[in-house]
Amino acid sequence: MKTSQRRPSRRAFWTAAALWLVALAVETAGLLLREQQLIVLAGLDLRSWLGAVVLLWLVAALLDLDALRRRPAPRVRRVLPRSLSLESWSEITLEVRTTVPLGPGAELVDGTPEVAAVEGLPIALDPGAVGLARGRYRIRPLARGDVSFSEVTLRAESPLRLWRYTARLGGPQSVRVFPNFAATTRFDELVTQARTGVVGIKRRQRRGEGLEFHQLREYRMGDTTRQIDWKATSRKRELISREYEEERDQRIVFLLDCSRRLRTKDGDISHFDHSLNAMILLAHVALKGGDAVGLLSVGEERRWLPPKKGSASVNQLLRQVYDLEPTTLGIDFRGAAEDLCRRQRRRSMVILLTQLRGEDVVDLLPAIRLMRRTHYVVVADLRPREIDRLLGQHPKDLADSFAAMGAWQADLDRQALHERLRNEGVHPLDTTPDQLGPALVSRYYEAKQGGLL
Repeated sequence: MKTSQRRPSRRAFWTAAALWLVALAVETAGLLLREQQLIVLAGLDLRSWLGAVVLLWLVAALLDLDALRRRPAPRVRRVLPRSLSLESWSEITLEVRTTVPLGPGAELVDGTPEVAAVEGLPIALDPGAVGLARGRYRIRPLARGDVSFSEVTLRAESPLRLWRYTARLGGPQSVRVFPNFAATTRFDELVTQARTGVVGIKRRQRRGEGLEFHQLREYRMGDTTRQIDWKATSRKRELISREYEEERDQRIVFLLDCSRRLRTKDGDISHFDHSLNAMILLAHVALKGGDAVGLLSVGEERRWLPPKKGSASVNQLLRQVYDLEPTTLGIDFRGAAEDLCRRQRRRSMVILLTQLRGEDVVDLLPAIRLMRRTHYVVVADLRPREIDRLLGQHPKDLADSFAAMGAWQADLDRQALHERLRNEGVHPLDTTPDQLGPALVSRYYEAKQGGLL
């Protein structure tokens, strides 16, 4: 126990108040009756009775306080996950070990980080629990990086409930908050069933370069005649199709924009965090498919992770980006392209995660031409949902009209830039931040099945 405080409980306060009111009533009655003698009830001195009651109450309060002071300090342990995921609920366990009952009204309050939503606090404990007691609550981090938990607060009352004490137990702990990697678990089934087009991810069936025979299966709606194995069909007397899988050993490199433009927020998290979440999702899918994944962050600090295979690569990617934050500076597309081409010489799928603006045409197009000499380039343009909202509403006043005009002009500039990119052979992904993940996975499957890598 590091620090503790003891103060009278509400029961003690109201008991003292009641005794004071009784005393006041006795004195008032005596004055009203104008009696010189003490008020007598049933032959006994009422004031003496009252004094005895007050004395007994004071003795009980002191004994109750002494029992509280003699109580052995409990021990508290916080059980944290190895890491937390941004905007994903995680369970935290608090363990209390004690050799005596905790006392009435026992509850725990954890010192949670400020940038987090919490459910389940305070935790009510069994007053008579002896030994090990556990309590659980949930936390949802709203910011990445290293977050700290302070001491745990234990609140309880004395045996007679005349005193309430607060004790700060345990010590501070820190844990890393990674991008929303927990979302990848929801896509594990999709990785094996991606041909069905679940949750907006489309996987086109194309036969040709970059595909290998996998197995025979029953004919499905949408299969082409080229997929039908006629020999197997004649033997089974039902349509049998060939199933192919993409050629593996490809490389995906994320070119992550860490400039000020991605500081914009849609909801609780920024466009930058949406980019990280989508990047982790696609990395998970690509690594499951046997490809290598790498990263180059472009901002005030450049971080480089060469493309690597294996499930451990996701953890390496998470460690590289978990504490990254967009800066207040702009982005140098040309410099980023030169740096990437110098570091990654083998042909790869380069995915630029950014938010385009009309003025980017001067710097962006030369960078795209440079990267396309070697790589297959994908530009993911995060469209603010505010633009869609302004374009979809009817202006109510002059301010709304000006806002709608600004959004309309910004969207026109973006579309013009998209057309310039298409002329360069790059088909940009025009998507809102919340739909970036499925859009990236769809484009990844299209590139692999189309033999573009």
